Amino acid sequence: MTGIFFGSTTGTTESVAARIAERLGVAQADVHNVAAASVEDVKKYDLLLLGSSTWGSGELQDDWPGFLDKLGKEDLSGRRVALFGCGDAGIYSDTFCDAMAEIRDGLASTGCTFVGGFDAEEYPGCGSRLGRGRQRVGRREPHADGVVDRRHRLKPNAMSAGDFSRYDNMKMLLHHIYEFRKGVRDLVLCTLCPTCAGLLIERLRSQGIDYLLQPVTEQKVNLYFGKRSCLDAVQTFVDKPLNKLTPEEDFMLGIMLGYDISMQCERYCKRKFHLSGLIA
Repeated sequence: MTGIFFGSTTGTTESVAARIAERLGVAQADVHNVAAASVEDVKKYDLLLLGSSTWGSGELQDDWPGFLDKLGKEDLSGRRVALFGCGDAGIYSDTFCDAMAEIRDGLASTGCTFVGGFDAEEYPGCGSRLGRGRQRVGRREPHADGVVDRRHRLKPNAMSAGDFSRYDNMKMLLHHIYEFRKGVRDLVLCTLCPTCAGLLIERLRSQGIDYLLQPVTEQKVNLYFGKRSCLDAVQTFVDKPLNKLTPEEDFMLGIMLGYDISMQCERYCKRKFHLSGLIA
């Protein structure tokens, strides 16, 4: 029996998991998002297809680490495991799909048998961890029953220009969530359409991240998210449009958002002196 387990942030890996399930005839009930799955869900399957996108410097998708820690402590003897993932071999060749290597290494002592592979020649110059170690990228193994041939390329669904723009924006915003979770940012401000804001809020809620919503127009909203202390400070002056902030409020917001301090000081002085000149 085959079970598919995936972690997805932008929805791409989830889409790939669904298409693999369709091609292999795996029931929807046997396709699991690791954000909501438990280790007990794994035990009824003898073939596991595990998928993750790769973030940052070759790191697992956000929902995978906790699940992998628990799964790595289980006895998976007699089970076969195949891996799939999404990444950019052109821009991130050194860490391309390293999340798959993280899963492989995390299950190394469970007694499972890894199956499948793909041709390294399809990704020239790739220096990721997938090309090193016991399970090398490009190592050709017997095509196991029920395991999709990774040389078969799935064609992406057609997207309108508007859909692509919203998808591209969501990728950037979800990367901001990643940066916040890693401590790179304390506060993030996004100006976006209500539809995208709703999608992002769902993600923030699922990860327990605080946020603050400020309507701008019928087509746009400002969405702040980050540390509670920053949001509490922002809440004292977001009752007005951003272009109506005082020089002091504008300066404080810029600092909390991580803008360059020297540039914020210059901006503050220009605005302050301009207002002083108008008053005089």
